[in-house]
Amino acid sequence: MIFVRGMTKHRVVRAEPIRLPRGNGDRDLTADFDAPGMSSSGGAHSRPVLSYLVEPGEEHPVRVKISINGTNLVDRTLSAPVSGTFTQVVEHGVVDREDNELRVFVPADPQGSVVVSNLILFYSADQEISLPDPDTPPPSGNGF
Repeated sequence: MIFVRGMTKHRVVRAEPIRLPRGNGDRDLTADFDAPGMSSSGGAHSRPVLSYLVEPGEEHPVRVKISINGTNLVDRTLSAPVSGTFTQVVEHGVVDREDNELRVFVPADPQGSVVVSNLILFYSADQEISLPDPDTPPPSGNGF
């Protein structure tokens, strides 16, 4: 076994699209997630990155706010009905290995709507991996 730092992992927080505000008037989405094995190193290269897709409705502008564990990450006003994927670097200490909460919120002012999907967190992870014993011959018989 060897211990490797800085392997890239990802966590799909929510893939399915959701329109905000919802038909029942709810203006937010919350999703719980874990980030197993997240690296404890504090280097700039190991900060998590949140990726998300937004598709504003015809009634624009619309404002989208995203937070993780109560820390505001995104406060973006979209003034054209053009969809796009955005990324946001997340500071150290915001995401934990377990019990995280992501919240997407669409304030009432301005009065627009948006479809949000593909919320994915990329992060560096510490991981133990097994390597084959260099003294053990490879399996035979597969033609390679």
